[in-house]
Amino acid sequence: MSNVQLDTGAERTAAAEAAGTDYVSTMEDIRNNLADPATGSNLSQLVGAQLELTNAETEYQVKLGTPTKASKAALE
Repeated sequence: MSNVQLDTGAERTAAAEAAGTDYVSTMEDIRNNLADPATGSNLSQLVGAQLELTNAETEYQVKLGTPTKASKAALE
């Protein structure tokens, strides 16, 4: 995300939208991995999925926070 331009409102909106799209995609991947009948859902897989969820949430908050902060700064 270091190459993202946040100079205009459209660029900030696009960055926030991309963060949401990535987040939803990651959540679907985690869910699909747990629902795979070939692997089942044992305790270690559930713990691993919880760690993946925490990581995905943290990444989302960071990616979304950057354009949000830039938007707030532009309004001041």
